[in-house]
Amino acid sequence: MEINNFNNNNSNDNQFVISYELICLLQWIIEHESEQLKQLVQRAMQSGLQETIHADDSQEPVLEDIQAIIIDFFELCETLIAEVEHEQSVKKVIAKNLMPTIDQIDSQQCDDDTLRSSIDSITMELDQTPQKSAREVLYKEILKQWKPNKKAAIN
Repeated sequence: MEINNFNNNNSNDNQFVISYELICLLQWIIEHESEQLKQLVQRAMQSGLQETIHADDSQEPVLEDIQAIIIDFFELCETLIAEVEHEQSVKKVIAKNLMPTIDQIDSQQCDDDTLRSSIDSITMELDQTPQKSAREVLYKEILKQWKPNKKAAIN
């Protein structure tokens, strides 16, 4: 998932695209968490949102400010989706006792981003085929994603 993928950065038009993941999140919140969303709105109103809304009645909202607020909100949602997905992947890795295997990987040869991406990829594969060796699947995925440094003596 690309964090800023709904903002097309095209200054000539005032449109943005929302990711499929974000649309699914919004739909899920509407269907399953509407009462909690209502409670969040109530807390916001009690914490000063109502005064902010009524104080701005006299001012015409600026389009750029409105767009920036919407983009900031959606960026936060996208970031939270990515963080939660990664946290769930890490929990699955821990549950499959892969931490000792991960600890043995040389961080100078395999960067954190490659390792993180590999972990995220294998968790889905291991969910679908739990009979496979988690360690073997991890090593294969790292090799698929690994881009060795050309300056390193060993590749």
